[in-house]
Amino acid sequence: MSRRPFGIQRRIFFVFGLFFSMVVAGGGWGVARYFTAISRSQIEQRQFDEVSLLARAMDDNVVFYLQILEGAAREVPRRVLMDPRSATIWLKGRTGIRATFENGVFLLEPKGRVLAEASSVRMGARIPGHLQPFFDAAVKHRSAAVSPPYLSETTKGPAVMMAAPLLAKDGRVLAVLAGGIDLLHSDFLGEMFRYRLANIGYFQLFDSKRRMLIHPDPARLMKPIGPAESYKLYDRAIQGFEGTGERTNSAGVATISSFKRLQAIDGILVANIPISEALHPIERFRPYLKLAVASTVLLTLCLTWLISHQLADNLEDVTNQIRVLGDFPAGERIIQTKGHDEVSVLAESFNSMMQRLDAHEQQLTQAKAESDEELALTKHILQRLVEPGLLALPPHLHMETLQTQRINGDACAYRQGLPGVHFGLICDATGHGLTAGVSTIPAVHAFLSMSNRDIPLDLIYRNINSRLHQMLPAGRFVCLMLMRLDGQNAVISILNAGLPDAILLPSHGAPRTIRSRNLPAGIVGELDNPEVEHIAVSEGDRFFAATDGLQDILGDRIQAILARQPDLPFDQCEQAIRAALEMGGQDQEQQDDVSWALWEVPPMNQP
Repeated sequence: MSRRPFGIQRRIFFVFGLFFSMVVAGGGWGVARYFTAISRSQIEQRQFDEVSLLARAMDDNVVFYLQILEGAAREVPRRVLMDPRSATIWLKGRTGIRATFENGVFLLEPKGRVLAEASSVRMGARIPGHLQPFFDAAVKHRSAAVSPPYLSETTKGPAVMMAAPLLAKDGRVLAVLAGGIDLLHSDFLGEMFRYRLANIGYFQLFDSKRRMLIHPDPARLMKPIGPAESYKLYDRAIQGFEGTGERTNSAGVATISSFKRLQAIDGILVANIPISEALHPIERFRPYLKLAVASTVLLTLCLTWLISHQLADNLEDVTNQIRVLGDFPAGERIIQTKGHDEVSVLAESFNSMMQRLDAHEQQLTQAKAESDEELALTKHILQRLVEPGLLALPPHLHMETLQTQRINGDACAYRQGLPGVHFGLICDATGHGLTAGVSTIPAVHAFLSMSNRDIPLDLIYRNINSRLHQMLPAGRFVCLMLMRLDGQNAVISILNAGLPDAILLPSHGAPRTIRSRNLPAGIVGELDNPEVEHIAVSEGDRFFAATDGLQDILGDRIQAILARQPDLPFDQCEQAIRAALEMGGQDQEQQDDVSWALWEVPPMNQP
């Protein structure tokens, strides 16, 4: 026998070679991942520490300038507050304060009116409206404060206003000394943003209104930072996040960004470094690691080939024979071997097993053919019994059986009685297969023949029970539910014999449960006073019943599903139950048939 091009030897080689190659490659990949993760973690921590130190320095710088303004406020003579001209002369004489606060120095009354100013651009009679809330807060709390960032008319860049109240001995605010300063002032915050992270990393500062206050690109200043979907980390930082994450900047470069909120002003400091630069040392190490992994994999494959060649010579020959053994008829499936090693012993045991399997296969094939024929006949008879009635169901009645591939003994049937009178049957025979299907047929046949004559449910039940008791062996029975809806007199009659609880869903009011009060049919020969429940109904009331297969699929969820149904039209209610069953059947294999019925009471003048 010729060797197959992809035989046992090659299979051993590829399986074990691939396994060890994957182990080596996976180990190399794991090492690279580990060092990348460690390096990245250290970079993120170092960057966050750096941005935290810078944020603290910026806060200290803001506090320092605020202290300068507070010191100047304490030197304001009380006499100049009574004369705007004297206040202006005094203010213009404070050259140190004027040089520090380049956007102007102002002396204002507690209500916000300008008393005196020393600025290249006049403020006007009152403090601008966008600064009024900040000014009022400083007066109210009688303490120095810093305004939210705004666009300076002097420098056309981001600026803040600082205010220091001048207090009387009794704590009243006599006046407020205010000074405006550009955030990009080299002695204030601007110098810090000339500092670079690594080679091309950079800092940013934005506020809670999503405006860029400081950025290496001057065109971005005081502009919105962009749509929320592109700056999710910015939104998280506005909501309180402080830490490090990964984002893509406006140039499309992936960066590691660290966020730290300033305490002295409304601002969030961001440190950015491109990931490619941060992980550059790891990237330099990768080629050497790949070379080492490739060399190890090549050596592993060579060793595996040599070992597989020694082990698989005779085994490959036996394997080739087994692969084509199925093409031979029963009795000719024999394996020929060379030598007397363990493979030869295995072949002899295999030949003996195949002889026994051939005999069993013939028996099973014959038995299955007979069983399939019997099941097909039973299903055909049962289908011919129930199909005409189910096809004649009126629009306000629905009954169906969700069947598995075999017969499980579930069935439902319908028959029209007198005008406006409807009969229904749901039954579930014990067991599975042919016995269950045969048990169902006489029950359905008796129901159809008697309901056509409008015979009471208890008599139908007695007749079915008598037939089954005579026919079925001990331990076999049929659980069933008989239903009769009298649309003319608005009464529904229910006889439950061993099936799960049925539910009556009134259009108004609480649901009602109809429990089993009778023995399943076929257990005893004579029945004493079968119990039939007669319930008055009204238009729109609904009745639901099912076999226990539904409970296996939906469990307690059926109660929640039915609780929502009275508000739905009948066809939508029916579709909702069917959809729940289909979804539940996808979650688990359906072992048992499911028969169910949903009836709705029609208008009195409708049949």
